[in-house]
Amino acid sequence: MSIFIVDDSSTDRKIIRNFITKLGFGVPEEFASGETVLERLLQVEPVSVRAILLDLQMEGMEGIACCLRIRSMPGYADTPILVVTASNDEIQMNCAFEAGATDYILKPIQKYNLQVRLRNAIQLDCERSVRHRFEQRLQQDIRIAQEIQDRLLTRRLQRPDFQMELLYRPASNLSGDMVFVCPTGPQRYAAILMDVMGHGVSSAFIAVFLQSTASRLMQQNTAPGEILNLLGRQMWDIASLPRQTAEEENGMLPSFLSAVCFDFDLATEKLHWANAGHLPALLRLPDGSIEKLESTTPPLGLFPSTNLKTQTVGMSGGCRMIAFSDGILENHFASVGTGIETLSQFLATEAVETPAAFLTALEKTLRPLLSVRDMDDACVMTIDIKSKEL
Repeated sequence: MSIFIVDDSSTDRKIIRNFITKLGFGVPEEFASGETVLERLLQVEPVSVRAILLDLQMEGMEGIACCLRIRSMPGYADTPILVVTASNDEIQMNCAFEAGATDYILKPIQKYNLQVRLRNAIQLDCERSVRHRFEQRLQQDIRIAQEIQDRLLTRRLQRPDFQMELLYRPASNLSGDMVFVCPTGPQRYAAILMDVMGHGVSSAFIAVFLQSTASRLMQQNTAPGEILNLLGRQMWDIASLPRQTAEEENGMLPSFLSAVCFDFDLATEKLHWANAGHLPALLRLPDGSIEKLESTTPPLGLFPSTNLKTQTVGMSGGCRMIAFSDGILENHFASVGTGIETLSQFLATEAVETPAAFLTALEKTLRPLLSVRDMDDACVMTIDIKSKEL
C-alpha cells in the first residue's frame, strides 16, 4: 500500500517524502498535478492507496476540485485525504471538508504533526474497514436468519375443505410474529399464531425456537391448551436466564409472548382452541354472527406454569376465522378496542369468497397512523372452513 503526495512544488514533495519515509510509512508515490494523480488512481486498486496528501493551491486543477473528483471515483469514497495548505483560512478549510477531505496539515510541515495526523487518518480508515466488513457479515447473517424464518412461516395452505392465507408485515427484517399451520389427519388441521414481545433478532430467535416445539406438538394432535402450557414453561425458562448487562436487566430481552392455538376437527365440525394473553380471534358463523375467542390467561412466560384449558366451539355449516397480532391494531387504529370492533365489522360484512380476497380487501382499508412510535410486527391469519355439504 502506498501514500500519494500531490503537490506542484518539487521542494515540498521532497520534504514530505523524506518525512514519510523516515516515519516508517514506506516510500510514497509523487504527483505534480491533480490531473496526473487522477490518471494514476484509475490504474491501481483503491485498497492499495493508503492515504493521499493533497496540496490545495496548485496550478491547473486546484486541490478542492481534485478532492471532489477523487471522492466521485469508485472505491475512493473513504480513502484518507489530507489537504496540505499554507493558509488557515476558515472558508477554504470548510470548502475542503465539504469536498471530502479527512483532515488538513499546515505548511511549513512539521514532522511529528504529519506523523500524528497521517497515523490517525489511516487508523480511522482501518477501523472503518473492519466495521464495514463486520456489518456486511452481520447483514448476511440476518438475511440467512430471515430466510430460515420465512421457510418456517406458513403463508398459505389450500385444501378443498380448508383454506388459509396470511398477511405478514414485519417491522424489520426479522419478526417476533410466527404463524404455523398444518394438516394433522383426515379432515383435521392445527394452527398457531405467536407474538413474542418486541421485534427484531432476539424476538425472531425465540419465535423460531418455540415454533419448533409447537409444530411437533401440533402434528401429534396435542390439545391447544396443553401446547400453550408447554410453550409457557419454555418461555419462563428463557425469561429466567441470568441477565448479563444493564440492557437485559431493563427488559430489552423478550420475556413473554402471547399465543392463540387451534385444532380444527372438520369431521365433528368442532373448533378446539386456547388463548394465552393474545387478542381475541374472531370467528364468523354461518348466520353472520361474530364469536370472539378471548384470552383466559396472562401472556406466557410471566409465571412458571399456566393451567390453560382447551375450549370448544361448533363450526357447523362452515366458518371464516381471523387471528391477528397486536401490531395490526397499533399500526392502523387509534385504540385496541376500536381496532377489534372495526375488524369484527369487516369480517361480518365482507362477502368475498376466498381468504386471499378477504386479506386483499382488508389491506385496502388499513391506513397507517401518523405514528409517534416505531411500527410493530403485524400479521393477520385468515382461515376458511368449508361445510360438509360443499
